[in-house]
Amino acid sequence: MNIGILAFTTPSFASVADITVPAFKAYCAMHGYAFCLATGDDWKPRTRKLGFIKTQAVFDAPPQFDALFVVDLDILITNPLVPLESLIHPTADIIVTTDVNGFNSGAYIIRNTKAAKSFLTMVFEMEHEPGINGEQDAMDSALKFQKPGFAAWLPQRAMNSYLYTEYPDTNGADEPGHWQPGDFLLHLPGRSNERRVEIFNSPEIQSKITK
Repeated sequence: MNIGILAFTTPSFASVADITVPAFKAYCAMHGYAFCLATGDDWKPRTRKLGFIKTQAVFDAPPQFDALFVVDLDILITNPLVPLESLIHPTADIIVTTDVNGFNSGAYIIRNTKAAKSFLTMVFEMEHEPGINGEQDAMDSALKFQKPGFAAWLPQRAMNSYLYTEYPDTNGADEPGHWQPGDFLLHLPGRSNERRVEIFNSPEIQSKITK
């Protein structure tokens, strides 16, 4: 299976990307995956909202990929020994997780299938609908229209662990998706870039990365 990792970034993310991109590149080199970095500047003139440009990058990915692991760059690989093949469902078109609020689009795997392309087209069509505030909302809505078996839902810690102690409105470390040593990755949505850099570089995290 030909697998790629596709990450989306903007200039404002540079300080975080300086930490996470090398980790993704090292992970790809270890497993023989291709790493693709997309930016908003790759699509000019820009005709979509910024979040939907990431979805456009997925839609426009080279056809040789059988599957793409689509990630935001506020994600740090913390266990590079986990192969993506172990996460890919044999028949599902997309592999996703949920957090305490529901579906999260920060990390998902999508296969190169007609059904997946149709799904992404539906996401685009929802871009300007009332109540759709970004690509995550559109993907969440579009998933509800798919046939049974289209999506495989994994436990959050399989590929989207959070440091829930950073989110006071949750149960903190008692949340099932709270990051633990040995987890594949650590995702820090909704934090400032300064805080992300601080956490990713902290001895508490760095000392617990699987080597």
